[in-house]
Amino acid sequence: MITSLGDTVGVIMSAHFVLDGEFVEKTRSTFPLKGKELIDCGSTTEIYDAGDTIYRLASDGASHTFVIRAGSEGLAVPKCFNDWGRLEGDGDMAGYDDLWLAEFEKLVPLSVSPELESEVKAWIKAVLALAEVDDALVIVRDELERVRLAIPKCETPVSLALVAETMVFMCEQCLKESADLDFNETNLMMRPSTGEVLVTDPAHGYY
Repeated sequence: MITSLGDTVGVIMSAHFVLDGEFVEKTRSTFPLKGKELIDCGSTTEIYDAGDTIYRLASDGASHTFVIRAGSEGLAVPKCFNDWGRLEGDGDMAGYDDLWLAEFEKLVPLSVSPELESEVKAWIKAVLALAEVDDALVIVRDELERVRLAIPKCETPVSLALVAETMVFMCEQCLKESADLDFNETNLMMRPSTGEVLVTDPAHGYY
């Protein structure tokens, strides 16, 4: 992690920005992100520190939308405290500059518990093998359906039972919305107070 620096819009940085554009800069400079520290990022996501919670800003709506939907079903996803939903870019009728913003509970990486991380990796590997899918980023519709069907058939540790239900739900959402499934252990995290595994960033390609 690099030394924290202030940027031109007042956001404290301890990671590198991955989103760009005038609307992104405008969003960073206003509530609730103004003055918040950028602590992590993914390919289309920036995570900002908010004390006991985090703000998640994304240019891809798949994980945001599917996690919110899963939360309403009582599945294994982080608690959402505030959902700003889709932020429409200024003057962008096509929606290419739109962003998604929400405040979630703060979680920790699975790597804090090597035994749990190994269990998750082994389970994902077993599901993909049963589905005869080689890549954890599942973009082919037939392969996505095979993963959906394989999850309930695969032997699942008790600690991951609700995660398995959640991933079936995510497969269904991806099929419904023509999104891609990212079935990778880095897209699961742990709730530090209970040790529960939660699904955080399971999909791409929903706009």
